[in-house]
Amino acid sequence: VPAVLPLLEKAPSHLRIEAAYLLSSLGARESVPALLLLLKDPDVYVRVNVAAALSELGVKEAVPEILKWMAGADSDGCRESYLTSLVRGHFTEAR
Repeated sequence: VPAVLPLLEKAPSHLRIEAAYLLSSLGARESVPALLLLLKDPDVYVRVNVAAALSELGVKEAVPEILKWMAGADSDGCRESYLTSLVRGHFTEAR
């Protein structure tokens, strides 16, 4: 996990997305602060995929930011992706 965390900050967008997916697949809770910062990434695809990663990790703190991006999304596809993250999230589980 320590080798992957720097990718969230310094890598091209496609690698930030892959890193977020990997970290959520591993259940890497130590990555949550860095993932939360990526919800403000200028790349919409990074934000959408990070929203999915955070929902997989059950990070309740991400919900307000995800809702904000969902409300302001400029395409139905993005809105649907944010909504899917919220619906599929594990927010009810104790993490």
